Amino acid sequence: MDDLAHVIAMAYPLMTDVAAVPAVPANRAQQRLRFGLSAGPLPVMPFSVVFQNNQILNREFIDAFGIFPSRMVAARNTNEKLEIFIDHAAWWVCGMAVPLLIGRRYNDAVASKLARTFHLHPPKINLPKSGKSWLGRFVDRVSLYGRTSALQVPWQWLDRSTVFKRSGSAMAVVAKEMGCRDVPHLNALLKDEAFRSAVLKGKTNLLVIDTVGNMFNGLISFFGRNWITRYLIGHEGFSGELKYASKDYMEEQSTTYQKNQRKLFRNAVLSSVLGSITGLPLFIRGTLALKRPGTLGKTLKQVLPALNYSNAIFMSKWAVLWSAVFSYMIPSLLASRDKHEFRETLVRDILLFGAYTVGDDMAYKWGSQALQRNVKSGLKPSVNFLKRVPGKGSHAVSLESIVRQVGDTHPAYRWMRTNFWGSLIFATLLSGLAVPLMNNWYTKKKVLEDMGTPAPPRSRSEKSEKSAKAEKPEIQAPVFPVTDRLLMPMPQRPVPQQPFLQGQRIGPVIRSLAPAPFVPPGWSRDTYGTYDTYGAFPRQAYGIYGVYGVTGA
Repeated sequence: MDDLAHVIAMAYPLMTDVAAVPAVPANRAQQRLRFGLSAGPLPVMPFSVVFQNNQILNREFIDAFGIFPSRMVAARNTNEKLEIFIDHAAWWVCGMAVPLLIGRRYNDAVASKLARTFHLHPPKINLPKSGKSWLGRFVDRVSLYGRTSALQVPWQWLDRSTVFKRSGSAMAVVAKEMGCRDVPHLNALLKDEAFRSAVLKGKTNLLVIDTVGNMFNGLISFFGRNWITRYLIGHEGFSGELKYASKDYMEEQSTTYQKNQRKLFRNAVLSSVLGSITGLPLFIRGTLALKRPGTLGKTLKQVLPALNYSNAIFMSKWAVLWSAVFSYMIPSLLASRDKHEFRETLVRDILLFGAYTVGDDMAYKWGSQALQRNVKSGLKPSVNFLKRVPGKGSHAVSLESIVRQVGDTHPAYRWMRTNFWGSLIFATLLSGLAVPLMNNWYTKKKVLEDMGTPAPPRSRSEKSEKSAKAEKPEIQAPVFPVTDRLLMPMPQRPVPQQPFLQGQRIGPVIRSLAPAPFVPPGWSRDTYGTYDTYGAFPRQAYGIYGVYGVTGA
């Protein structure tokens, strides 16, 4: 349970770090909570803090440097590589780029309307113009997108029950970024039903934009790639089997898919619409509507913080996972062309999405526990790397929490920054070559068993012996009666110059002691040897029927 609480907490660290900011003296408390227009421009957070908070960025790090290259390296042929590229390109375009562009424009429009209606004065956004690389400037820009929007109010603050207690430090940060006069002003807005409804509607519409993009990602990634592969290879079948499965076997295995393509496509669309596009918003709004939740209702409400966006427009990884189950995983299984592809897809999705979603969080907590035991006592001022929440165990504090406590030059920040990047690299390596290589080996084994073909030899010597036996078949001596008629000399005549017709036979022919003095029409030179080498036999001594036995002609 401690690990689960840590994973949920890391989904939106700022909103769960109750003690993220040190205590402020009483005479400075009001000064701290009043900012308004005099607060100045928003500060730009350090690169690593932005990367940790923005879960689209850090998930894409695992995808781009772990999952995608490992799948491409393990691909069994060019067609499979093309399918993998289509899969990831569809995610980059339909799952990320297009929803972010549309969501950003929608967020700007809604945030401007809310600011005019409820008299908010968000601070200015000033981007650093020099002193950083293009990557640093890009991350700075990403860190400021949506930070002044009222839509960054987390889901749990819109809840009417008493399940959630709002963190004063978190409310101070959000109130400043939204342009509220102070924290009481933000509290008053959250009690205003008009403001609550407007924010809830805007956040729900952003969620729908993202989930619709994910639906097109799943349909293009699987049903679209199946159509392209069928066009390229000329028949149905799983592309991973092309090197060792026959065309007849591939078509036979994909018969069910061929007969039910339209039905499977409709089911995939239905899964996305019901489970993701409408299912996720309905779950959130239905959970928020519970004013007196029971045990189950309280448990469901604990999921809400994990679904909060970063800077109002970037999905959390748990929202991505929810959408992926209905818009990616289920369509991928429905689009499987045979049982082998179905098994590979199921194994890959379970193992890789596990590493993709929680691998870095678990490693980050392990590293924080080690720092808490070995480094905390030597730091001045002392910094806690773990935070214990009553009834939920402990979880690692975020980089943003440490920056707000001691700044980004303190050794504690440097230690935790190293811990964060190490955990991200760990998750990247965890989603490496092991899973696709295991799938490749097992599928080849099962296909060869189904076809009745023996598995290839394991050693090189065994392979060479078997190939040598296959290239040199045993030649049996002819069995036919030899009579005086067969030994009669043939009349002298020139050898006819007729072309050798490859592949035509007059019956099963068994080779004898010496080749014939000439090759009759329909006989193959390659099959029966040269005809001008006779050894010790005279040219006209034997007729052709005395040298070759012909049976079944």
